[in-house]
Amino acid sequence: MSEAPPKEAGGPGREIVPLPDEAATLRLGHRIGSELQPGDIVALHGPIGAGKTTLARAILRAHLGDPELEAPSPTFTLVQSYDGPAGPVVHADLYRIAGEGELVELGFEDLQTTALIVEWPERSPSLLARPRLDVALSLDTATGRREAVLSGEGALRGRMARTIALEAMVAEAGWGDARRLPMSGDASTRLYQRLEKPSGETAILMISPPRPDGPPVRRGKPYSAIARLAETVDAFVAVDRGLLAQGFSAPRIHAEDLDVGLLLIEDLGPGLVVDADGPIPDRYAEATRCLADLHGRSLPTSLPVAEGRSHTIPPYDLDAMLIEVDLLLDWYLPHVAGRDPSGSVRAEFAHAWREALEGPLTGPQTWALRDYHSPNLIWLPERDGLARVGMIDFQDAVMGPPAYDVASLLQDARVTVPPELELRLLGIYASARRAADPEFDTASFAAHYAIMAAQRATKILGIFARLDRRDGKPHYLRHLPRISDYLLRNLDHPALARLKSWFAEAVPDLFPQPVGEPTEEAAGAVIDTAMVLAAGLGQRMRPITDTLPKPLVRIGGRTMLDHALGRLRDAGIPSAVVNVHHLADQIEARIEEHAAEIGEPAVTISDERDALLETGGGVKRALPLLGETFLAMNSDSLWTESGGSNLARLIEAWRPDEMDALLLLADRDSLGYDGAGDFRRDEAGRLARRGEDDTAPYVYAGVGIFRRGSFEETPDGAFSLNLIFDRAIAAGRLYGVVLDGEWLHVGTPEAIPQAEERLAGGEAASGLRPSSS
Repeated sequence: MSEAPPKEAGGPGREIVPLPDEAATLRLGHRIGSELQPGDIVALHGPIGAGKTTLARAILRAHLGDPELEAPSPTFTLVQSYDGPAGPVVHADLYRIAGEGELVELGFEDLQTTALIVEWPERSPSLLARPRLDVALSLDTATGRREAVLSGEGALRGRMARTIALEAMVAEAGWGDARRLPMSGDASTRLYQRLEKPSGETAILMISPPRPDGPPVRRGKPYSAIARLAETVDAFVAVDRGLLAQGFSAPRIHAEDLDVGLLLIEDLGPGLVVDADGPIPDRYAEATRCLADLHGRSLPTSLPVAEGRSHTIPPYDLDAMLIEVDLLLDWYLPHVAGRDPSGSVRAEFAHAWREALEGPLTGPQTWALRDYHSPNLIWLPERDGLARVGMIDFQDAVMGPPAYDVASLLQDARVTVPPELELRLLGIYASARRAADPEFDTASFAAHYAIMAAQRATKILGIFARLDRRDGKPHYLRHLPRISDYLLRNLDHPALARLKSWFAEAVPDLFPQPVGEPTEEAAGAVIDTAMVLAAGLGQRMRPITDTLPKPLVRIGGRTMLDHALGRLRDAGIPSAVVNVHHLADQIEARIEEHAAEIGEPAVTISDERDALLETGGGVKRALPLLGETFLAMNSDSLWTESGGSNLARLIEAWRPDEMDALLLLADRDSLGYDGAGDFRRDEAGRLARRGEDDTAPYVYAGVGIFRRGSFEETPDGAFSLNLIFDRAIAAGRLYGVVLDGEWLHVGTPEAIPQAEERLAGGEAASGLRPSSS
């Protein structure tokens, strides 16, 4: 076992870290470097010979992940810059500067978002006025004792204090020699690590610092307070010990630092309640019985945390439920559905929810763990009975309607629960409740279940839209079709008739639309511009693309770019934009030849020599050159035609009132493609991602029709068109047309002769003459 990291009180807000040898200095540097983020300042104080440069080098090596980094002292250069994992890092030595003016000349004023490691920071009063981590190094020449005193303020200071507390807690608990392995997190700000001892024993480290208050959003209170979200780890500890006291399986706590927000808890293992096919019915049934058992008990509302410290489980009241459903108005409607709710729409929404929630809120109340679904349930086959269901992530527990957690499980947000399994599990729950209490009101529970499930689905639609737009986590959008389906199931209950009317008027895209003949206004659109994406590196086509851009690789005597432009000409599109980056001069030269030889479509260059922007970013930069509705295609999209122009078919199928994007799809077993497929397609042509399925029947063929408005509120730099696809799926507005012909996926040099053979055996790929040599 390794020794506990030294930590002593050094006065308010200070830690004294003894540095008996170089290894201790390196350990401190590793701690700081591991926590360093853009905008942080590390101010290194101390006399000559105190070890500032040695510590700075250790910080840089840890942060950059390079234990052999030389990191020379910037004594004479004054500054030395490095490319860090999250942005640039600057190491500065201000010993030789004469005044603040020299710092201005060095550009220090422009380094607000750069991580700075500064020796002799005292030479810059303006630097010391900013939040920072101060590290004062000292050497007692009589005893040879070195030490570092950590102080200051700001985010890095807080993270360092937490790191020191964490290492002390882990070591004191006997886990100091354990490896710390990162774990995937959830939608919250909590962090988790798995600790593994040399013996193989494991535990979970939960890092959950006290939640700072956000801005006031209603009656002077922040969202977290109104929604009854846990502010500290006290809530987790209290509910955890409460569940254990009731005989349920929750992780035992090995060690804790409540003030800092650190817990070392039992690792319940890898057991899941789902598999590749979705919910495992027997395990979901046991999890349902757990809820029935819990809900039949008389449970306390105040739970002990530590000696002299307790936690009161807050009520899941009307204010909490209303501010949660408002997330649909604030995030889902504007950013996914493309609608801005008026004041009257908001007022009716609130009135309808107040009416619906009255029954559940005035009925029986119990512990509602709030996120009781597959990601937070661990299957423990070595235990017996209900103890086989392990529970985690319950810190936001409230006193609420029993139906809430039942809905959380039976309409699992992360995996689809089929309606027939949902009904079977509802029967299991009701039977168990009636067996324990013959007075259990099944009809009342069924109504409360529909209402709570609708409330949860409405909230989650807003949360997942917020995770995408505010937090940069677009992968949550793939769950929106499932949540929408759940919501539609619930709205069919008579208790939700008023809300169903509201949703039908305010969010009509949630409801299946009848398929009929399109109106004249809805049919088609004038599409007279197209984007040909030709800026990629073509790495899989190497070594050919080391000297020749992929769009100029010849297939059947013509370049891929010529094939693409020929398809546009055949579809009657008069203007095209071609973006360039890799070996751009060659592509521009070929376009000049094309203009002289054929002339149609007319081509404009979108220059990306400065930065490769990926597919979405490339289209966004070219938007000023494109129409309100336009076609975009990869320059290497190649196919044979069987029954006329596929691009013309795509344009004819475009319905601007129903669609945000319309993609050309190919069969998954197309030539040269060995992936699992991208999309499923329903009878109306609407697309969904592969999701949890191993395969999907269709793959994106690299061609689509898009609306300019779909690119609003997208990143300014590089991003993929997948972001546009996922947002359209979430809104129920991504459609596809299946290619009439054969798609030829030419991704590698080996695929070229196969593609040429297919082209020779079918229709010519384009009306263009062969390009010149």
